[in-house]
Amino acid sequence: MRVKLLILLVISFVFISVGCRNKSHNPTSNCISQSKYIEVKHAKGFSISTLSNGFRLSILNPWQGAQNEIQSFCFSYASNSISDSCINLPLNRIVCLSTTHLAFLESLGELDRVVGVSGGKYISNEYILSRISKGEVVDLGYEQSLNYELLLSIKPDIVFAYGVGSESLGYLNRIRELGVKVVIIGEYLESTPLAKAEWIKVFGAMLGKPAEADSIFSRIESEYIAVSSRFRSSPKKPKVFINLPWNDVWYFPGNENYMATLISDAGGDYLLSNLKGNETHAFSFESAIEKGVNADVWINLGSYNSVEQVLGDFPRLKVLPVMKSGNIFNNNKRISPEGGNDIFESGVMNPHIILKDLVKIFYPDSLEHSLVYYKKL
Repeated sequence: MRVKLLILLVISFVFISVGCRNKSHNPTSNCISQSKYIEVKHAKGFSISTLSNGFRLSILNPWQGAQNEIQSFCFSYASNSISDSCINLPLNRIVCLSTTHLAFLESLGELDRVVGVSGGKYISNEYILSRISKGEVVDLGYEQSLNYELLLSIKPDIVFAYGVGSESLGYLNRIRELGVKVVIIGEYLESTPLAKAEWIKVFGAMLGKPAEADSIFSRIESEYIAVSSRFRSSPKKPKVFINLPWNDVWYFPGNENYMATLISDAGGDYLLSNLKGNETHAFSFESAIEKGVNADVWINLGSYNSVEQVLGDFPRLKVLPVMKSGNIFNNNKRISPEGGNDIFESGVMNPHIILKDLVKIFYPDSLEHSLVYYKKL
């Protein structure tokens, strides 16, 4: 981590130097050398360094498959930016192209700044849904089908985007060509729950609330670690099976993945923990079943609401002993009317609550907690 920060420090200095030479017709520099880095304890996808009149944000590898890709931005409280990579503060009109962005803004009490979203019908946040119904927030559509004319009409100060792959750069560059500032938020690429949640520090910096963001994250971190420390080293761990097949292929995450980390931190024994890395691994139906026969608990079964529904589509799964024990839980307790799952929205800021859900599932009598995101099928 220290090596990476040193590299980012050098790169940031280069960006600042170049940015301050650009557009030299403005004699007042908005890009003053940074004084210090804001502490980042878990996340690997960003760094923040303070400037005398703002800050510099560097996003590392902001989409899947990116390697040694750094996008760097100067945020300035000065009235006019001197660099194309500088963004004027404050940010009063915000567009969020991912529902997780709303969770970060809600935690900071800044949802009133949102003027545009993507995929509004799948949003769980009731306040944003209310504002959409009143016409105060507009739904801009999805990625390649984004309504650029509507986007320009709401005059955003910034668009928070996400990049699934390098192909996402097409529509994001189109937005930039229209003169709209875009920052890719890569929290979903982080491999641990606390790393994802720590991206609140990015939003705190951009919204002028760095101290509040740090305080919120510290509380989440403290509660998460307190629960994990009680159960992670449990002597007798339940064996945990996850997911369902897609077109007869069963996909399992590696042992460094976000879900694998949650299971381990909650005191579970992930049955596919031999799979390395953060990547997803494909198994045949039969190979997956061979693993599943050892399961004490089965979680994360897509959109299914009952065991009967699961067996209706996958009758071969009746051979699993866990089907008889009934220890089957799905993470779809909080579903919007249109099918949006809140665990993929507010869950990013509630890893400690998801952890408690899993502990309650794995060790039913050991924790005073009612399931929030999970339910028993």
